[in-house]
Amino acid sequence: MQELPQVPSHQVEMIHDKIILNLGNYFELKTKYRTIRITFKDIVEKDFNSRGTVKKELAAQLHVSTGGGIVFGGEETIQHDINEYLVPVKTFEAEEPRSVFYFYTTEIQSAFFRVFLEHLNQHTKQAEVNIVYLHSRKN
Repeated sequence: MQELPQVPSHQVEMIHDKIILNLGNYFELKTKYRTIRITFKDIVEKDFNSRGTVKKELAAQLHVSTGGGIVFGGEETIQHDINEYLVPVKTFEAEEPRSVFYFYTTEIQSAFFRVFLEHLNQHTKQAEVNIVYLHSRKN
């Protein structure tokens, strides 16, 4: 977990990490305010549209549980179920379209979370995911 400089009137929490998940397993990101669970459910091959070009790609089927909130997928992901997306490996320039994320803001707090797939190994059945969580709350 990386410490951010504190704004005197705010508490800030930031987590940026890479996690390797085995097929069927999950990782729980425990933060001060919530636990986010990322479950690696399957490896699938699907047609994905990337900037107008459709091609078959491997993708991880990821389920993200936020403890009650809804997550959204970028335009190059495919929604499989509520809070569950087929996520192809992120290309050099395509982080947002190939991410699953949520954010919210209120008068006293703001939060942001995103996960994308850095690498998918079909033979070892492992997915390397890159996660970011950022939360700011007024004191």
